[in-house]
Amino acid sequence: MNSKIAGLIGLCRKSGKLACGATAAETAIKRKKCYLVIIAEDCGESIKKHFVNLCTIYKVEYRIMFNKEWLGTATGLDEKAVIAVKSKDFAQGMLRLM
Repeated sequence: MNSKIAGLIGLCRKSGKLACGATAAETAIKRKKCYLVIIAEDCGESIKKHFVNLCTIYKVEYRIMFNKEWLGTATGLDEKAVIAVKSKDFAQGMLRLM
């Protein structure tokens, strides 16, 4: 399951439909351009609370799962606490696997 989700995250990033990092994810949420937010389990409590509140306000699906290292590896970048999926199709595919 995790490898399939990692594959989708990688494809999503290559297609330009992934916001990586807290700042990019927050911008995507506020502009209503994302469909799914994944928050790392091991990020700080203030970041979790902030993004859960943002997703609730803007009615965006979110999941708290994986860790920062796993998200970084899946995106092909350094550790990431938050990523936002900006494609409805990729988001639906990931949600089905979760």
